Amino acid sequence: MAGVPFNYVVTPAEVQVRLGGWVVRRVALTDIERAEVRPFGPDLLMNEHYTNIASKARGVFVVLRRKSGWVRTFIINPSDPDAFLAELRREAPHLAGV
Repeated sequence: MAGVPFNYVVTPAEVQVRLGGWVVRRVALTDIERAEVRPFGPDLLMNEHYTNIASKARGVFVVLRRKSGWVRTFIINPSDPDAFLAELRREAPHLAGV
């Protein structure tokens, strides 16, 4: 899709944020304590985000809460947030019930 620079990949070890063929950010699956699909809200103001302006999923984000780091809320917006979350939970079973 034109205007969508970031894409997101779940590997057996991490979530990758890619810009073209380059991995620009990695989040280890073991560092994620919670993952959810939700709209943006005031409680998410302090975050690290890699989002696309022209996404099919406007206003709906995948929010990852990390166990470590200065800013623990990590926000991305894949074109199909529910499918991305399902894939993430398959690779990281500890997130299935969270």
